[in-house]
Amino acid sequence: MDSKKILETKWFSLNTVRYQSSDEEPYYYISTPDSVEILAITEKEEIIFVKQFRPAIGISMLELPAGYIDPGEKPDDAVKRELTEETGYICNKIDYLGSFKNFPSRSNNTLNLFFGCNSVLSLDDSNSDHEVVLLSQRDFISMINKGEFFSISGIAAYYLCIMKGLL
Repeated sequence: MDSKKILETKWFSLNTVRYQSSDEEPYYYISTPDSVEILAITEKEEIIFVKQFRPAIGISMLELPAGYIDPGEKPDDAVKRELTEETGYICNKIDYLGSFKNFPSRSNNTLNLFFGCNSVLSLDDSNSDHEVVLLSQRDFISMINKGEFFSISGIAAYYLCIMKGLL
């Protein structure tokens, strides 16, 4: 398949590709760097979240700490960096949960999920565009059930941790 870049930004590129079953219509997809996301818990067994504004949907929402992997960076290094940059926390132990496709019909990136335990605050978070929020597992499940937490990757990370006996 021959791909053509239509638009490129700092965060993503929009590409088109023609393939046999597309009836000669171009197929558009978004290309972004691979990313990491971590469900990290504190020594008090609270889950660490980041609340930030998401312009695409026009609201502030809770998410697990996440971000792009820098060129040449390994996913396990990226997840440590993102956790500390976004929250000021570090983890004693980080487990790899797996690699997944968030939106394979329109995006080609891979999301690497992790679990971290015994997180401790190592530095004060000075990033003013978001807020760090700590929640119990009970409160998190309640938010999921009420539709107040709707990041599918965060929900997947939580249930993967349960399936793997980490929570």
